Amino acid sequence: MTLIKSWIGKNRHDKIHDDFKDDAAYFQSINILWRSKDWPALTKITDRDISRRVDRAEIAFIIAIAHAEMDAQDGYKLFSDIAFKWGLTAGSMKKLIGENYKKNFCSKFRANVVGSIQIGVGWATNTINTAIYRHHGILTIGNYQYTAFYESESVLMLVRLSTNSFEFHKLQGQYRLHDAHNSISLGHDRDHCLHVTYDHHGTKLRYRRSLKPYAIDAWGEEKAMTGNYEDRVTYPTFINPRLGHPLTLLYRDGESDKGCARLKTFDEKLGVWGDHPVPVLSGENNSPWTCNAYWNHPAIDEHGVLHLSFVWRTHSIGPEQIVNNLNICYAKSADNGLTWQTSGGVDYRSPITPVNSEVIFAVPPGSNLINQCSMALDSKGFAHIAFYANDKAGIPQYFHLWLTDAGWNVRQVSNRKVPFQLKGIGTLPVPISRPEILLDKDDNVHILFRGDISKNRLSAYSASAPNYLGHPDDFEILWPVDVGYAEPIIDRTRWNKDNILTLFVQPTNQPNGDIRTDATVSPINIINVKLTQHTG
Repeated sequence: MTLIKSWIGKNRHDKIHDDFKDDAAYFQSINILWRSKDWPALTKITDRDISRRVDRAEIAFIIAIAHAEMDAQDGYKLFSDIAFKWGLTAGSMKKLIGENYKKNFCSKFRANVVGSIQIGVGWATNTINTAIYRHHGILTIGNYQYTAFYESESVLMLVRLSTNSFEFHKLQGQYRLHDAHNSISLGHDRDHCLHVTYDHHGTKLRYRRSLKPYAIDAWGEEKAMTGNYEDRVTYPTFINPRLGHPLTLLYRDGESDKGCARLKTFDEKLGVWGDHPVPVLSGENNSPWTCNAYWNHPAIDEHGVLHLSFVWRTHSIGPEQIVNNLNICYAKSADNGLTWQTSGGVDYRSPITPVNSEVIFAVPPGSNLINQCSMALDSKGFAHIAFYANDKAGIPQYFHLWLTDAGWNVRQVSNRKVPFQLKGIGTLPVPISRPEILLDKDDNVHILFRGDISKNRLSAYSASAPNYLGHPDDFEILWPVDVGYAEPIIDRTRWNKDNILTLFVQPTNQPNGDIRTDATVSPINIINVKLTQHTG
């Protein structure tokens, strides 16, 4: 070890590394540096130094880890890419970790299903029941879990679950189910009454409130909230009460490339909703090109601060109508959306627009950046975002984007090989779902997805805090069923309370562009999963 350490940085690298003619001896020397945690020495090695070595992929992986330990994210990304390019396999990576780096690199996570129950059979012609932007698609209030789904074009089913049992209530009506945007979202107020919105895509708000706390069998009539800005509603997102803040609704008013995000709040004493005075996000008045913001799942920290991350959508590109989402942006509010700040605490002028929004990760036009993914917070209140977009080779990959005291970091967490293009109008049959993200009580990150790399099974990629290193091919299957085009639907309240992952699982189809097809149904299961960490 002393010999190598004295050589590195002293003489020309082409001479240094030629002195180790034997590949096995060279790899052993690299291992000595690794085991002794001599990160500075390892980070001085270049790809040129190792390019002709038999174990070059494994050595590049070790160097990537050294860069991560030095908080050199660019170096980590460079050598990770080189390792995979040179043929690093999941088996080789696991062997290296198992032999040399169990405690310092990452720990394996296991997914164990600890409970499941089939709650019915629902509409499966498209992803209307399994779209990730349902907020909430399933949630906990007190000792009960609640969910809802469309059974048919005339039945909206509400379900209340308790330990090992469930009950349901049917809301009869006429529902437009051939457009997957028209999903159901649930919330609750401080009186523990359930609120539900459903069946809109740029159309009039449809909304009801339960008449009794915790109940699903008594409902008020369908009605407006305030009647203001409610004729072009899409993506209603309930933000449940916390730390003095009331139930809040975030929704889009407008169209995909010309809209704004508005907030309403509910007063339990008066039984009425109120409108925030100005939009939160707005692109409808931009000139010459209008646009619209698509937000990820909002997140709330322990102080009640509301965190938003979002992309901007403008006009589609070319005759193929390529989806044109731009940049990932961020804002936070300590007063439930009245005023907003950047991640650095700089005040925004409202509404936030593409001109003044903080870009935390720049994404150019035509990069397959997907809208409406997910965000969660760690124990310090720092945001973690999961999304997908093209890698340098033009292949869509999952990414983990997160904030630390030193700034924003990004890491690719998938290793897909097949390209695709987001193009056309309406809901698309995409080979990978939008990702969901969670952080456990130890700040480990878990990214949930469905796609071609998991044979369409719901899966979880996990990585340990604080460096969040992991192999893109190393993920756990959560439920061993092909779920078609379904996306992960989770109970955030249950996760934050118990670190139990509850998922709404239904295999669903998705016609291209929401074209009308014959109606189909499939079973719906609620499953509970424990994600446990193994260090040995």
